[in-house]
Amino acid sequence: MSQQGSSWQHAGELIQPGNYAGALKESDRLLAERLNNVLLLRFKGICLMETGRQDEAVKVLRRAVTLNPNSIASRFYLA
Repeated sequence: MSQQGSSWQHAGELIQPGNYAGALKESDRLLAERLNNVLLLRFKGICLMETGRQDEAVKVLRRAVTLNPNSIASRFYLA
């Protein structure tokens, strides 16, 4: 598995048991390398929502929708 793939897997493993703070930290680390990755932005938005940071989540998800207006999943979480 590529390093990128293993990083994504690790982030996903953190979110599964509800470790949103850890998943948020991992998504921030990955976003530092891939600033405009819509999937990572959506992932970060979900983590922010789950940790009670709705205002920040809205900003991140709006950015994801701006980058990819056709992303139904990003629009769903933004709603």
